[in-house]
Amino acid sequence: MAKEAPTISQLFTRLSVLSNDSEYESALPVVEKILKQSPNDVDALHCKLVYLVHLSRFKEALDAVKRIRSVDKEDGATKCIFEEAYCLYRLEKYQESWKSLSKHPEQDSLRVKELRAQLSYRMEKYDKSYELFQDIISQSSDDYGEERLANAMAAAAMGQQTGTVTHFNVHETTYEQCFNSACYFLAVNNGTQAEKMLVMAEKKCRDSLQEDDYTEEEIAEEVCVIKLQLGCAYLVQGNTDAAMQQFIAVLRQKPADVIQMIVASNNIVVLNKDKDIFDSKKRVKVLSNEPKLAKMTSLQRLSVLYNRSLFALHMNQLEQCRQLLKEMSTKYPNSELCLMANLALLHREHKAANSEKMQAMVDEYLAKSFSVQACLLSAQLPLTANGDLRKVCSILEKIPQVPQYLGIIAALVSFFTQLGDIQQAITVLDNAVDYWERQPKGSSTNNSLLKVMQVNAQYKLAHGKHQLAAATLEKLYQRNPQDIQVLAQLIDAYSKFNPAKAEEYSQSLPVFQHSVTIDVDSLEQAPQYIRKAKEKPAAAVAKGKVEDMEVKPKVKPKKKRKPRLPKNYNPSVVPDPERWLPLRERSYYKRGKKRGFVPVGRGAQGSSSASSKLMSQLDAAAKSTAKPKNEEQPATAVAATAKPPAPSASAPKKKPQAKKKKKGKGW
Repeated sequence: MAKEAPTISQLFTRLSVLSNDSEYESALPVVEKILKQSPNDVDALHCKLVYLVHLSRFKEALDAVKRIRSVDKEDGATKCIFEEAYCLYRLEKYQESWKSLSKHPEQDSLRVKELRAQLSYRMEKYDKSYELFQDIISQSSDDYGEERLANAMAAAAMGQQTGTVTHFNVHETTYEQCFNSACYFLAVNNGTQAEKMLVMAEKKCRDSLQEDDYTEEEIAEEVCVIKLQLGCAYLVQGNTDAAMQQFIAVLRQKPADVIQMIVASNNIVVLNKDKDIFDSKKRVKVLSNEPKLAKMTSLQRLSVLYNRSLFALHMNQLEQCRQLLKEMSTKYPNSELCLMANLALLHREHKAANSEKMQAMVDEYLAKSFSVQACLLSAQLPLTANGDLRKVCSILEKIPQVPQYLGIIAALVSFFTQLGDIQQAITVLDNAVDYWERQPKGSSTNNSLLKVMQVNAQYKLAHGKHQLAAATLEKLYQRNPQDIQVLAQLIDAYSKFNPAKAEEYSQSLPVFQHSVTIDVDSLEQAPQYIRKAKEKPAAAVAKGKVEDMEVKPKVKPKKKRKPRLPKNYNPSVVPDPERWLPLRERSYYKRGKKRGFVPVGRGAQGSSSASSKLMSQLDAAAKSTAKPKNEEQPATAVAATAKPPAPSASAPKKKPQAKKKKKGKGW
């Protein structure tokens, strides 16, 4: 008997059990069975949408949203708006998600606000994200408060980097909060506090994951990002060796998140500079992963592009550098880094027209947006081109609130001093003192004010402006009457034009304390110099040797150096008187004969005496003219048939001569 198919109610009961157990993968086939029996069942379609979202199958979830809207004709336009916006957010389509979420009828609901806060963070609107998270935290009373607080701290830390968020509250409950607090301290260049928070974050992370029975590999994967940020904290503190060790340790671990590898590789390239070029070249390849770079913030992507262009410039790959700068100029036209990279490329090309082009580029940038860095670049161009200090000073003086930059103040004073304009240099220092006096009181403000006032007073004293210096020293002395050095400078300044005032201030000098009583009259009557004789021992005085009482300086006897003789020295043999002369210049020098030298005899070219003798013996025509003693066979026949005589028993055998080896260069 065939088994009956389950009814729709039975299938929904099965769905309820699977949903309670979070068995979403097993629930999807059950939904498909329901839709097979009832294709337009809105509840089943909505269940399918929820299961697909839980399984992170967001593209299929968007298709389910479209199908729900096509089925529900009446209320389809406002159906599943939040689900659609969330799927678009997870697919990194942030603009479309924001547009969809703006159509939601309940804009003040908690989940809509939270999704809008997340979207604001991803769209780099950190101030808006921080405000929304603060509003959500004040309204909500569920169990997600700590997580929302960590997200709010992350928005504040990123906002501090861009200058959009200026206030921040540190929390140390969870390791995520400690990590985000460290990111905030890194944004304000407080590497010491950031290191402290990151060490705390790592400890909390390990403890919490060990309680949840995570494996050591999973804990190391989670801690990897903390170690990466710890390397950045060391970098801010100037500890480059410790930072390099952290970045290399992160790369050796091979984290699953490629963004962490990109950040570590980028920092290693920066630390290598012009050393270890091959290692940097290997790291730069990781920085060209465009799909992963798209997930980073715009500030991170700009830094990666900037470092790649500088590395190409350092490797003298000018064409590749131009392509990267073109891409950077298209994506970030108003960036200071883009301006500096373009100027570096023009400077490397060493063309005559580049100086004017560089100046025009800087002026164009300053016309659009002000930047202290761009002003410094604008001042550097005439300084390196022709050393026009007057033009450099005019550029630097145009910087708004220039007294807050103590380095620029020092440069202006130095330039005006070289130009001989002492009064203008004093004016710059006076303006700096006035600026720091108007600032709100604080430790950093007081330190800067004291530094500027001290430099101002010393500069005026060095250039003979004693009355102006006295006015500045008066203010310093009122701030710290216990400073003896300032009081001494003040007395010195008044002594040049107002001795009475100097006498008045000299009464405030501390009394000289001494433990030994000194008779001033006896010191005045004493001679200027007395030579004290060294006392002789009592035994010498008793013998009457008074004449030996004079002090004689001890002369240290010189040590005689023992003569160094050659190893084969024979004292009985008289040394050669010509031993100091070169060997060729000595009287008994004889030039040796060359080995294997044979004098060239007469005859044809290339012949020798031995060969000519042999030829004469074999020449039959020469022998035919002579008369033989006995009539014999012709000489040619004798020569052809004759055999060498056999050696006698008494004659000694000749020893065969050994062949000499040819001397030559070895291989």
